Amino acid sequence: MGNFPQERRKFVRLGVHHLVKYRVLDEKESKDTLCFIRNISAGGVLFHSDVTVTPGKFIELQINFPSYPKPVKAVGKILRAIPLKLVGGFDVAVEFINVDDEAKDFINRRILNVFEKTKGGKSMRIVAITCFLLAILSVALAFAMKLNLGIPALISSFVLMRLAHTFLLFSIAASLLKK
Repeated sequence: MGNFPQERRKFVRLGVHHLVKYRVLDEKESKDTLCFIRNISAGGVLFHSDVTVTPGKFIELQINFPSYPKPVKAVGKILRAIPLKLVGGFDVAVEFINVDDEAKDFINRRILNVFEKTKGGKSMRIVAITCFLLAILSVALAFAMKLNLGIPALISSFVLMRLAHTFLLFSIAASLLKK
């Protein structure tokens, strides 16, 4: 599908929070389990589950995308199940073994669309850096006004310091959103 940023994985992953229903194959007592996806690619999925699963087992998945008319059905192999001590449950990594090409293309288009809109997170990084530089400039102007001018400049330097504070907050917020 082209135009993805450089990545070591075979398929680019996208952080999402979609519902997935899965069932372990070849187990007599296997029940459908509903959980949420943490990230997805055309090659696999990582989801959070409260149920213990065994790496190497095969599972049947039904993934719900809000913008896709039907659940994406796939068969996958459990690569690993990492216990999460703080929140409980497991992060389960699954490699798709069988998923139809239409669904794979949809996932790739969705990921490409998000990366094109955000430039792979670079737009938030640019906002963060710009706000940080504006904060530095505001502080420098405030000190220049305070040193060179009298009492009226103190009011302006106070305003510039508040502006610098605001820019720093925006910088921090934008840097947290770049994920």
